[in-house]
Amino acid sequence: MSDKTESPALVPCPLCGAREGYADVRGYGYRPRLLCCMKCGETVVEMGSTQTEPAAAWNAAGAYAEGLRAERDAMQQKLDENAMPDDWIALTDERDALRAEVEGLSVSLRMKGASD
Repeated sequence: MSDKTESPALVPCPLCGAREGYADVRGYGYRPRLLCCMKCGETVVEMGSTQTEPAAAWNAAGAYAEGLRAERDAMQQKLDENAMPDDWIALTDERDALRAEVEGLSVSLRMKGASD
């Protein structure tokens, strides 16, 4: 049989970031001990006999994933801060259209000058 209990001392799930809802399934004898996220199913399996071994593996994976999420969020914030406002994008489109029009007029003038 297995014993399921909540493990409130765990860091957020390494896969989905859920902060609660973990199942702690304790194996007996040679059966492994599992920590499982009830939201996404991410599971850490440890053959350790002490309660802290699976939790330590979960927390190590979770801490690494949380660091990656923080890096991603910092990069997204930099992108958002440096993004062009919508009116700049409209001005850029207008500039490109005017350049194309001027280019067309230049070609027409060169062709007219060559025919004279």
